[in-house]
This record gives sequence, C-alpha cells and structure tokens, in this order.
Amino acid sequence: MINYFTAMLERNLFMMTAHLSQTDARLGLLCQWIEQTLGSVTRVSAISGDASFRRYFRFVLNSGQRVIGVDAPPEYEDVQAFVKVQQLLKSLDVRVPDLYAGDVMQGFLALEDLGDATLFSVLSEDNVHHWYELALRMAATMASARPDQALPPYDVTLLDREMQLFIDWLLERHLELRLSCREKNWLYDHFERLKQIIAVQTVGLVHRDFHARNLMVVDHKTLATIDFQDAVIGPVTYDLVSLIKDCYVQWPQTLRDRWCDAFREQLKAKGVTVPSQEEFLYWTDTMGIQRHLKAAGIFARLWHRDGKPGYLKDIPRTLSYIEQAGARHDAWRTLGEWVQDVVQPRLAEVQEQS
Repeated sequence: MINYFTAMLERNLFMMTAHLSQTDARLGLLCQWIEQTLGSVTRVSAISGDASFRRYFRFVLNSGQRVIGVDAPPEYEDVQAFVKVQQLLKSLDVRVPDLYAGDVMQGFLALEDLGDATLFSVLSEDNVHHWYELALRMAATMASARPDQALPPYDVTLLDREMQLFIDWLLERHLELRLSCREKNWLYDHFERLKQIIAVQTVGLVHRDFHARNLMVVDHKTLATIDFQDAVIGPVTYDLVSLIKDCYVQWPQTLRDRWCDAFREQLKAKGVTVPSQEEFLYWTDTMGIQRHLKAAGIFARLWHRDGKPGYLKDIPRTLSYIEQAGARHDAWRTLGEWVQDVVQPRLAEVQEQS
C-alpha cells in the first residue's frame, strides 16, 4: 500500500548516487539500473514504502517522463509474482501500472507513475458512491475471473497462518495477554468455524489487499489498483470486505450492506454462483472477521518487528468490524463480545501507556 504523500527530495542524480553509494547501496544500484535501462535521470524523489520490505522512488527522466522505481530485496520479496499478476490483471482489462522494465535477480522494477491521488485521499461523503461503484466493478471483474495462469490457493494453511498473527502479535506480544490453553482452544474453535464458512464460498481471483489506499485515481476519472502481487484464488467476498470494511476508513453499515448487495448482483450478472442475499451477507461478514483478525495482528507486528508504529491507531477500527459482525450474527456473538469486553479495553490501556 503505497503512500504517495511524501515530501520531494529532488537532487542532482550524480550527487544523489554518490551519497547513496555510502549510505544505501541498493538505492544507488536502483538509480544506476534506471539510467541504464530507461535513460538519463534528472531528479529522484523518495516515496514512503508500504507494509513490506519494498521501497518506492519517483524518477524523472531527462525526457520528462516520470517512472516509479521499486526496490524489492530478493531475499524478502518476489518481483516475479508482481509481474505475473500485473500481466494477468491487464488481460482482464483491470487498470494497473504499466511495467516498463524489471530485473528479477536484483529485485528492481520500473513502473508507470500513476500520480499522487490515492482513492483514500479524495474520498468524501459526497463522492464515495461514485468511486465505490467503480471499485466494486473492478472487484467483480477480478472475482469472476477464472485465470489460466496458476495462482496460489487461499487454502487452510494460509488462513491458519494469518489468524495466528492475531494471537502471536496482537494478543500476546502487543497486549501482553497470557491466554490459557482453554482460552486458546476457544479461539481456535472459532477459527475452525470461520474456515468452514469460508470453504463453501465460490472462488475467484482475489487481489488480497483491495482497499482505498491501494486504489489510485487516474486523470480524475478512473481507478487503477496497485500492490496486487499477493493475489490468490480464493473466496469471492474477500476483496469486497477489504473495500467496504476498510481498516483505514469506516462507512455506515447501511451503506456497506447496500454495496454488498450491489456486488452480489454484479457477480450474478457475470455468471458467478452466489447464494441468497442474506447468506451472501453472512459470507461477507464471516470473511471480514478472518481478514480483520489477520490485519490487527499484522498492524501489531509492523510495530514490534519492523519498527512501524503508524498502523497501531487503526487497530481499534479494525477490531470494531468484528464486534459489529458479532452483534448481527449469533454464530459470532461471543467472539464479538469478547473483542469488545476484553481486547478493546486492554488495547486502550496499552495505547494510553505508550
């Protein structure tokens, strides 16, 4: 999830490279690779990274063209996955950044610069319906796809690993809650039930991080998506949840329900098998619980492992979606009440102390 709102650090390329060769060898190599691959560079701008080991930089070429340079260290990131999914999404007419060049061995990419306007940055109560209509269309196009290229499945192993983040990093590391064997088994019982409901859902292409910070407004009229390299084949409700139950912005439940039904109708129109309106809503809320357990754990891990505290403030909002799902569905009531009565108060205490 790229944040394009970072102050420009424009410098002469020669001076920049000379300095970086001493302080940041990989960025120096990226500068050289961009020049060798695309031509002379006149300015370089640092762009803050996302919740990964990737880093992003804006290069202005001598021709005036702007290019986003991606530094993805091969020991941590797989640029081949990005290239594969980028080509797949383009084949579906999903707007994504063009790929100008790539070096798999070094972990470098040169991408189209889509500008500075994330959907998150322009959203308001007045325009959210327009932009979410476009985003839902994009999500439905992906969810209805049956790609020829093999993508990893969103399988039980991945679901388990993601939900375990909630226990390991949020509950035990960040909140310092020492769960008994009985409490852990109670949570694992809920995890099993989540997986059972998720397993019966129709599957399609899942972006896996489809939210307002990963959608770019292009030319004030269209949307493009970024940060799609982790795409899988999985439940059709996953990207819907990522969008309408965004961890970074929250909309009224009545709106979310309306968007949920609109998405269901779009899937039906594309020939995707979907259940009744009520059941599809249950699918969506259930998928949301799994995603928000994972996200809350990741936000805590970003602080304790990676030294990135910026996501801690989003944890209460993320957990609130679990509370809301519990209030609506008997199957998740006790989980929602536990989050409300145990996790949220302890989270507030920890945040007050920090």
